[in-house]
Amino acid sequence: MKVKFGPSCVSSIERAQFALDQKIGNSFGLLLSDDFDEALRLAAFCREHKLPFLVMGLARRERYRLNLSVEELFQGRLTSDQFRQVIEAGGGYYLGRYVVGESTGMLYQPEEYLVNSAKPDKPHSGEYPLLAAADSLPEARDNFLFQLQNFIAQEKQYGGEPFWNTDSSMLFWETMTHGIDVPFLEMFPGNPEWMTAALRGAARALGRKEFGALVAYGWYGGGDWDELYLKRWQNSLYYCYLAGLTTIHSESGHFGCSALGKNIQRDDPLAARFRQIMRNFAEFCEKDDRPEEGPDVKIGILYGKLDGYPGLWSNCVWGQFQQPDFRCGDAERSWNLLNALMRKCPWYDNLNIGDNDFSGQPACGMYDIVPAEAPQEALERYSCLIFLGWNTMTAELYARLKAYVENGGTLIAALPHLCTNIQRNTPWEPFENGDWRDLFGVFVNGEEKESVKGIKLCNIPGGRYVLPDWSKDCDPKFMGKGFAAGKLIQSTAKVRAFSSNYFFPEAAGEKHIPVLLENACGKGHTFLVNAWAFPGNENLFDFYRVLLRAVMIGEQPETLKVICHDNIRYGLYGKSLYLLNTDCDLPSVCKVIYQDHTKEVTLAPGEFRRIDGE
Repeated sequence: MKVKFGPSCVSSIERAQFALDQKIGNSFGLLLSDDFDEALRLAAFCREHKLPFLVMGLARRERYRLNLSVEELFQGRLTSDQFRQVIEAGGGYYLGRYVVGESTGMLYQPEEYLVNSAKPDKPHSGEYPLLAAADSLPEARDNFLFQLQNFIAQEKQYGGEPFWNTDSSMLFWETMTHGIDVPFLEMFPGNPEWMTAALRGAARALGRKEFGALVAYGWYGGGDWDELYLKRWQNSLYYCYLAGLTTIHSESGHFGCSALGKNIQRDDPLAARFRQIMRNFAEFCEKDDRPEEGPDVKIGILYGKLDGYPGLWSNCVWGQFQQPDFRCGDAERSWNLLNALMRKCPWYDNLNIGDNDFSGQPACGMYDIVPAEAPQEALERYSCLIFLGWNTMTAELYARLKAYVENGGTLIAALPHLCTNIQRNTPWEPFENGDWRDLFGVFVNGEEKESVKGIKLCNIPGGRYVLPDWSKDCDPKFMGKGFAAGKLIQSTAKVRAFSSNYFFPEAAGEKHIPVLLENACGKGHTFLVNAWAFPGNENLFDFYRVLLRAVMIGEQPETLKVICHDNIRYGLYGKSLYLLNTDCDLPSVCKVIYQDHTKEVTLAPGEFRRIDGE
């Protein structure tokens, strides 16, 4: 498939012609003039030059909260009938229009950015409202969805579907299931690797083939237009391509940039270099025919039911700034394990095992962040699903996860992920009172009196993943202040890690508490971390890092493996491998193992390369 790429903020025929002459893309984001004839001419220009185009926001966001009529909401803009004629003038090259941009900003923007209806005179930097206070997670989610659905309903009166939405958080599932047709990541607020994984995971869960990014680089790429700034810009474009995005637009910088104290004009040499990077990328997009349906991903990180963590900026979930119980904690810190997943182990890490060092790279090079509400068939595209952040378990979700495992999947969870709590400050309420024998092979009956301070790992015949097993007679690992564990009654589960505070536990007469249990269920397996704490807890984090490393090694594809430094990002598309050296100063070497033979590949600084397998 051919990826659509190009500049946004194309507001005139002159700018469109300039972008075309500069060869910086094959697709535009248009800022339509309020002059009807000029808007028609710009759409016709795109048709004549076969340029697929998006129309950027027409409604002013600050008007959403006023519940205006469609005429008032779009006052001073093209009428809906005029806009329909603009679409017709585009002759089939119209892709859709942006609506409710950054709407999950109600969850991730600082409280000071939001408009407090109780304090209308309070200074604010944004347009969206501060959400009403809530007592429970469902109520908090409903407060957000009430505003979102209201805003989208106002946009629907005007028309112009399909609707695209630029957003920066991990909550694409919520916007896509409430009126948004195509998710579009506003890239660079937040961690681009988290956000593209959430974008791709949500799109796949709903069967959406189109998903992309508006790279907001002029505003968020950095405060200084230095060499690293330009190298980062180059990386951002190729990473989007690697990550499977189908449409990639540059938001700002290509026509110069007046932001962050800078005033870089269009003819400035820095702007010319910015466009040269775009030109090189556009040429690559034109020449390359990327395989459909990629990248191949085996690992799904579950975004739990009622989670509400946006993944950037905010210190609370569901925009509940006024409620202390909604403050970020260990559940939200659990997401930092994704950063650890992308880091190579230091040479002295004696828990790093195997013939080759696959640390610092997920299986197949990438992971998806998958909504827990995803349908059964969407879950089953992944070999392993892992809970990290908050989850509120329900009977329907439990049944879907059980079916996923019975059909051959692997599921990893800790005790809190299997609880039904809808409030964050109440005692844990285990689903089915802790009777999880059918799925996890255990019954959880309360809490152990002793906390777990040290852990030892063990392997079992036929175990799903290989752990660093030093035998029972060794120093305990991951020693710390300790965490609370569940009191378990085992049925079919096998112990893969247990508590220990002694080198020679038998001589000390030590009682072991199971910490990690593996259970066979149908064709698949489950792993239960026996901790009344989330993976982000300071006493669990390093243990989880080793567990996830074992998962990534165990899920490496049989036919093609890559050994590389953690500055290399790669994606597997069937028999095609894309490699990106994100180090723009130094070359990087990687080994590509095709079944029984190995090929060494050297990537120049910043190089992006496709390798086709046999």
